[in-house]
Amino acid sequence: MRFKEIYHNSEYNFSLGVDTITNRFFLSFPVTTGVVDYEEHYFIPKVMIEKYPLNIETILIFLEQCKKRKQDRFLIIKPGWNRGTPYS
Repeated sequence: MRFKEIYHNSEYNFSLGVDTITNRFFLSFPVTTGVVDYEEHYFIPKVMIEKYPLNIETILIFLEQCKKRKQDRFLIIKPGWNRGTPYS
């Protein structure tokens, strides 16, 4: 499996982990197209995962930016034409 989860936050519904292909760290959250559910994965700096959970506020800001598609340059796998929307 490519994405190895290290932490999961059920309150805010996101995960932190490592991409086993690139050995870089990621933040992910679930999205849905209405037909299929999947996760979007975004590269994050190592320091973000090292300081978790003390930096939860920073992570939540980044998470909200990702959900609003303002951090798409960090997407690990680019979505197709029918991109999902985040779960509430």
